[in-house]
Amino acid sequence: MKIIQVFFLSVLCFTALATGLVFMIHPMYPFGLSLSPLAYTPFENYFLPGLLITTLVGGISLVALILQLQELKAAFPWTLLSAFVSISWLLIQMKLVNDFHWIQWTLVLMGILLIMISLQLKHRELI
Repeated sequence: MKIIQVFFLSVLCFTALATGLVFMIHPMYPFGLSLSPLAYTPFENYFLPGLLITTLVGGISLVALILQLQELKAAFPWTLLSAFVSISWLLIQMKLVNDFHWIQWTLVLMGILLIMISLQLKHRELI
């Protein structure tokens, strides 16, 4: 279970960091995206969403991943925070952009499973 937990954290972390950095480097057309998905959002281009993805989702996930790899007690709350922030970001993104892609649902599912695995591991630790 611990390996799956670290794997999910790694995927959430590196997906967020890579996507966020590309959004900031190429804010007008990252990954060939047009600006039209941002029409009903408060964003004019992808720079600010990229900054938020990198710092909030990627940063929190990176801290959680490092703490998990070091097997520190602080890993549990950081892992839960990472999962909740990732899920929240993705659901807000899907609502604002009004677009649903399989990768978003996959990452939401990973976040949910990460919460379940973390609670299971924590419960086992308390017994």
